[in-house]
Amino acid sequence: MATKHLRSFLTVVTALVSVICIGNAAVAKGPPPPPVPVTLLAPAADAVIVQNDLALAAVCPFNPTFGYGFRITFDWTDYQPESKVKFYTVELHHGASTFFTSLATTGPVSTYDYIACNSFVIDSNLTGWYWEVIVDGKGKVVQNPEQRPLSFAPCLLTGGFACNAP
Repeated sequence: MATKHLRSFLTVVTALVSVICIGNAAVAKGPPPPPVPVTLLAPAADAVIVQNDLALAAVCPFNPTFGYGFRITFDWTDYQPESKVKFYTVELHHGASTFFTSLATTGPVSTYDYIACNSFVIDSNLTGWYWEVIVDGKGKVVQNPEQRPLSFAPCLLTGGFACNAP
């Protein structure tokens, strides 16, 4: 009889220990945190991009009608969880146009330096631009809710002449 009670007692103790240990493991792990979208850092909202940028002289040859070109350095925070990021795509949009420029697919790196040598934006298109970052979460595209406006300064050559396409 004592053996029967001892077995019952050990079964109850084992069950309680299992419930406590498994219960604690489940509480400690918990659900995964919700995804954190990227935050756009640079260029700042309403930044004005310099055209015919002399700082590009070491990278871009001078063109007598297009100038040196322009540079836009994009930066954003990492999407969380980082393990879910396959790559980022930077998109530059103009106005309500359905066409956009996909500037880069950057891998899991959250910055991109876009250099457009010997390029310029014509005066009638200087404003109305915005940029955004799209996250490819390993097969699942995550649309970032933030879009950041920017514009371009007029492209001026030496002597104050406007850049032009002959």
